[in-house]
Amino acid sequence: QRICRSLREELISELSFWLFIGLIAVLIYGLLIGLTYGLAYGLIGIIIGIIIGLIIGLILGIIIGLILGVISWLIGGLISGLTSDIQTRFQPNQGIKNSFINAIIFGAIVSVIALLVFAVLFNSFLEPLPLIKERLTVFWVRLFFIFVNFVQLFFEVAEMP
Repeated sequence: QRICRSLREELISELSFWLFIGLIAVLIYGLLIGLTYGLAYGLIGIIIGIIIGLIIGLILGIIIGLILGVISWLIGGLISGLTSDIQTRFQPNQGIKNSFINAIIFGAIVSVIALLVFAVLFNSFLEPLPLIKERLTVFWVRLFFIFVNFVQLFFEVAEMP
C-alpha cells in the first residue's frame, strides 16, 4: 500500500508537471499562430482597402470631373455669349485683357461651384478626421484670398495708362 501511495503521488506529480508544460507549449503555439494569421490578414485587409479606396476615388473623381466640366462649359458659354460685344475703340492688348477678364469671371464661378460641391460631398467623409478637415478648410480659404488679391491687382494694373 505504501508503494501504491508513493506511485500515485509520483504519477500525480509527473502529470501535473507535464500538464503545466503542455499548457505553456499550447499557449506559445496559439500565440504564434494568432500573431501570424493576424498579421497576414491585417496586411491583406490594408492592401484590399487601399485598392478599393483608389478605385472609389478614381470613379468619384471622374464623375465629379465630368459634372463640373459640363457645368463649367455651360457657364463659360453663357458668360462668353453674354459678355462678348464688339467695341469700337481700340487699345493695345484689348482682346487679351477682355479674354483675361472673362477667364477670371469664369474661374471664380467654377471655383465657387467646385468648393460647394467639395464641401457637400466630402464633409461627411472628413468628419472623423478633424485635423485634415481643418487643414483643407484653411487651404481653400487661403487659396480664395490669393485669388481675390490677384483679381484686385489685375484690375489695378489694367486701369493704369
